[in-house]
Amino acid sequence: MAWIVAIIGSVAGFLFGYDEGIIAGSLDLVKNHFDLTATHIGVMASALPFGALFGSMLVGAFMASRGVKRFGRRSLLSFAGFLFFFGALGAGFAGSIVVLIVSRLILGLAIGMASVMTPLYLAETASIEARGAVVAIYQLALTIGIVCSYSVNYLLIDHHAWRAMFASSALPALILSIGILFMPESPRWLCSIGRHDEAVKALRKLRKSQFIEHELQDIEQTLANEPKKGNWLLLFRKPLLPVLMLGTILFCLQQLSGINVVIYFAPEIFKNLGLDSATGQILATMGIGLVNLLVTVIAILCVDKVGRRKLLLFGFSGTGVSLLALCLFSLNHVVWLPYLSVICLTVYIFSFAISVGPIPHISMAEIFPLHVRGAGMGLSSMSNWTFNTVVIFSFPLLQGMFGIEYTFALYAAICFFGLIYTYFYMPETKNISLEQIENYVMSGKPLRFLGREQGHLESGSTKLDSPLVPSSN
Repeated sequence: MAWIVAIIGSVAGFLFGYDEGIIAGSLDLVKNHFDLTATHIGVMASALPFGALFGSMLVGAFMASRGVKRFGRRSLLSFAGFLFFFGALGAGFAGSIVVLIVSRLILGLAIGMASVMTPLYLAETASIEARGAVVAIYQLALTIGIVCSYSVNYLLIDHHAWRAMFASSALPALILSIGILFMPESPRWLCSIGRHDEAVKALRKLRKSQFIEHELQDIEQTLANEPKKGNWLLLFRKPLLPVLMLGTILFCLQQLSGINVVIYFAPEIFKNLGLDSATGQILATMGIGLVNLLVTVIAILCVDKVGRRKLLLFGFSGTGVSLLALCLFSLNHVVWLPYLSVICLTVYIFSFAISVGPIPHISMAEIFPLHVRGAGMGLSSMSNWTFNTVVIFSFPLLQGMFGIEYTFALYAAICFFGLIYTYFYMPETKNISLEQIENYVMSGKPLRFLGREQGHLESGSTKLDSPLVPSSN
């Protein structure tokens, strides 16, 4: 049942990727249909990330308030599904550019909510040994959505069917909004509001294990030690401030690595690097999307075996080296530049998809204590969407001012900074229960040592009966 929950919940990730990627093929069609100015295009393109920023703020604030006592994880995800549905239909049947922009804004709002709620829900319903893989399915679904949007663009662009491109995501939106209501609720949320019998039933649906009672005891013991009222202001004080900083910085680095420049502007990038054939540009872009998809599958298989920190070190190394190589090849006008650019961006996508893409979502769903988990993930997600918007807006300006070579050199430098930051500050949460992680965080010990040093973790508070190092499960 846990894997069915992951699949249904991750439909939100699919919708995220689809609605983000579909603009690449529909933009010119919409521009011609409504005779848009550059300002209209900029507003329409930015409506999605702006709406997502607002959506992540909204869900974070909501979950920090008393509203979370009334509505569970499933209810909020179902509501996001209905927003996806109405946004898709609104965009597909838009009679004016204003309606289209508002519809994209609604889709962005849904994406912002889903980007917080889905990893949180999946992490709270998954078992310890499969938690990383289950949450990574969200990123896999996102990449599937991007590939599907590119494929739909390819099939419909010659028919000028931009309305069908937008409206086609309404069906999976309905599947999410209705299907998620038939899944078990988060046992941790149920315990937090005193519905212990329902929490036991949910755990029995999610686990085929004789250790359900032990897991329930761990959850209840952790809840007993938490502050009676969750307050988002607690995130700005120790011991929670380092957790918030880690979440914010990881999402900041994820976006400043330049990933959405590649997703949004891949055909233009290939064109500027010498790939003149329009068909070649589209096929290269689809190839990048397929690599993203396939490598995310590898990430799901590796994340609970290799660990979050090691994969992230590998990922930032690969993204930095590939972007720097692309910069040097272009500056030196290498003969095979069009083909080398495809190779470099493929290596970049490989490195990103196996680590920098999924791991921030996984880590954020793990390291925040339950009483501030929703608010903390909401604030972290705000940094994601803020820098997403900054990168999308700034790329055309940077490219015009400095050229594509030095723009990629800047992204490479940020990736190398991410490598250094990960080496010194990234904890390892592989095979550690959410309750153990929470106890460690609330003990006030340095977050960077979590899961990395046996001796350090075993020292300190005697309240922690078991060391916070990866279990043998």
